[in-house]
Amino acid sequence: MLEIINIHWNEQSRSDVRQYASIITSANLIQHVSKPTHRDGNILDHILSCEDGDLFVDCEVHEKFITVHHYVLFTLNMSKPPRVRITKTFRNFESIDNAKFAECLQDRLYPLPETNDADILFEWYIETTQNVLDEIAPPEIRARTQRNQQHLYNEDVHSVRRLRRRAERKWRHAQLENDREEFAADNRLVNQSFIKAKKCYYSDKLADANNKTVFQVVIAEQPG
Repeated sequence: MLEIINIHWNEQSRSDVRQYASIITSANLIQHVSKPTHRDGNILDHILSCEDGDLFVDCEVHEKFITVHHYVLFTLNMSKPPRVRITKTFRNFESIDNAKFAECLQDRLYPLPETNDADILFEWYIETTQNVLDEIAPPEIRARTQRNQQHLYNEDVHSVRRLRRRAERKWRHAQLENDREEFAADNRLVNQSFIKAKKCYYSDKLADANNKTVFQVVIAEQPG
């Protein structure tokens, strides 16, 4: 679990810190961040994992920071799930020679079958046209990687992320304080947009849920 908690973990003598430490200990959790993550010298960013688990490997508090918090880099003992490969069949209609296609159709469609049954004639026409199309523009099969559906990624999030990326490039190029502040402001805007998108998404998902199904809805949305 990753979280910014307004508890100064470095001040172990405080009553709220002792109470918090007792809670996570009773839940068989460990707090791994041991260096200051705030520019005032306090540990506000927490990484919790099960005491008897092997998911967490290590973490490092980076010297650089955005806004008032340092980067916290961590390593987990887990592999990225493989992406699903899907196949798609298509035709290159732009490469069709219209004159040749018309000529082939004319050769194949005449003479007509000796029947007055409309269903038979229709099926014969479809099959003949399909065979000509397979010769002129044969179907091609290509495989591609299926991308995961980002339910919380909408147009609003996309637009503010573009603004943040633009501000980040400007700040990294000039290294000016006002550019860093602009980047930090855009970063907060992105976070707010994700929170808003998450609220809307889960509100829609849980609108028809009852006491029995609400937990199932939340679990079904978890990755992996």
